Amino acid sequence: MPESHSRILSPLARRSLLKQIAVLSSLSVLSLEGGRILAASKAPVSPPSKTPKRKSGEGLSLAAFLQISQFLTARESLSPEIGQQILASLNSEPKHRQQLPALHRAVQDWLRSAEGSSTREFLVSHNQLADTAREILLAWFTGVRVQAGRPHLFTYIEAQMWNSVQGLRNIPATCGGVTNFWSEAPQLPPAP
Repeated sequence: MPESHSRILSPLARRSLLKQIAVLSSLSVLSLEGGRILAASKAPVSPPSKTPKRKSGEGLSLAAFLQISQFLTARESLSPEIGQQILASLNSEPKHRQQLPALHRAVQDWLRSAEGSSTREFLVSHNQLADTAREILLAWFTGVRVQAGRPHLFTYIEAQMWNSVQGLRNIPATCGGVTNFWSEAPQLPPAP
């Protein structure tokens, strides 16, 4: 290699060049993102409401949605905040928005007439509503709903799938107990 090239491409010069390229790339990305953030920050923001107001004919109420959810998940205590997010996500799609009132009526009728029957039997007998019911179940148990091909996260720690394995497994990425809790062998319940 000629001496002029070795001086231009010395390790220090290459490192400096790479740093400059990285900095310039970062700045260009930040300027693009900054424009998006600035545009978003100028949009009017309304404060969150604990009890969203509903206009007549606007869709299912949160209380009715939670009743459907409690029946489908067999869980008594579900977060109203997460329920509101799931309901808004379902209402954004016409198919689910139209099926939610019918699903609510079907659940109410089912609870009145078929006390003690399983959710599985309900879904089999109401096959035309099964897609919306399945979306509700998936959203509650995984904490995620795919909308327009993109996942929308509602919750991670409060996803109902963790309640299904409660006591058997800790939620991944969360601490299992006090410091060194894992150093002692676990106490297992007596075998039946």
